[in-house]
Amino acid sequence: MEKIGEKINRLRKEMGLSQDNIHHQQSLVSQIESGSISKPGEGVLHEIAQNLDTTFLSLVDDTDWKAEPTIKSKEIAFSPVMVDVEIDDDGNISWSHKSYSLYNEKGEKAEYCLETGLKLIDSCENCGRQVENVKQEYCIGCGKALFSQFTLPSNFLIEAADNRIPRSWYDCVFAINDISNSLATSVEIIGYIKMLPNVTDTDQKKMFIERIKRYANEPMKLEIEIALNKKKPIPDHVSNHFKFWIQVEKEQLKKLKSVISGLKEPSEEDTARKALSDSIALKLEDSLSKADFIDPTILMDMLLELRTTRDPLAILDKAKVDTSELMEKVRSVAQEMKTDDESDDKKNSEDGNSETDAAENAERNNKNAKIENKEKED
Repeated sequence: MEKIGEKINRLRKEMGLSQDNIHHQQSLVSQIESGSISKPGEGVLHEIAQNLDTTFLSLVDDTDWKAEPTIKSKEIAFSPVMVDVEIDDDGNISWSHKSYSLYNEKGEKAEYCLETGLKLIDSCENCGRQVENVKQEYCIGCGKALFSQFTLPSNFLIEAADNRIPRSWYDCVFAINDISNSLATSVEIIGYIKMLPNVTDTDQKKMFIERIKRYANEPMKLEIEIALNKKKPIPDHVSNHFKFWIQVEKEQLKKLKSVISGLKEPSEEDTARKALSDSIALKLEDSLSKADFIDPTILMDMLLELRTTRDPLAILDKAKVDTSELMEKVRSVAQEMKTDDESDDKKNSEDGNSETDAAENAERNNKNAKIENKEKED
């Protein structure tokens, strides 16, 4: 009986193929042929058999390789990017990579993620051990990480120290506004990364890179620097990280909209009271640190008056503050929330196009900016 590694070595050499011709990870083939890995996973052997122009059954026939008892949980493949995100009522975020059945009813193997087109992960790249659990993050054969490590994005909910899920209508509105902007930026950055290899203008390429690095975290910035120094493309991991952030931010928005749906929307009078109160509070803070500012006792009296007055705008002149900008922001965000739900499905179906659109818009803006700068210089 021939050892599986010896048979693979023999068939490969008969066909005049190198180790990296029969599997995408050459070092794994080397370990199998040398006997360091005596029981490679079935998924690994399927790929090797295909590249040796034979079948899996023919490859393992008359060898020492024996299939382990079938365990349903082993017939799993993971998306390298797509995740299932969960957010509890305190705002704590957890996620796991989306899993798929490795084979369909016809016995056909699932090779690529149906949502991203990326190759699915069904075994450890280091040792070939198959994935065995939907919550698995590390190989139980060698301990290596199965996936790229993702970190959470930086936004309103994540940076809040306590009570991460806002409990007031106003806080929910501003959180939704903040995260919506963050989501739009993440989509835009992916567009930049896609377009970057085709950008020939030096100044434009520099602007794209600066924009990407501005929103990347420190490890991602280091990856970008290393790649650029070696004159290589930005690693896929960087783009995948932004795709992960998009998924988290979408779930955050869903959670916030669910929370705010159970809160009473304030009246126009309450909105004015809130805007005016915040403005006066800011002036009070400034007055306590600046001797030449408004008498703080006057401002404190105004705050007390706001609690009881039925006409908060009546004391606007007395406070000498302009609340129009803040009030307009509250109203506009509230209006956006009412129309967002109607367009969510349409936006989700257009996400692929939106990345390119965002980048194309950015490219036009950058070109316009360059023209303006040149005109100023002339």
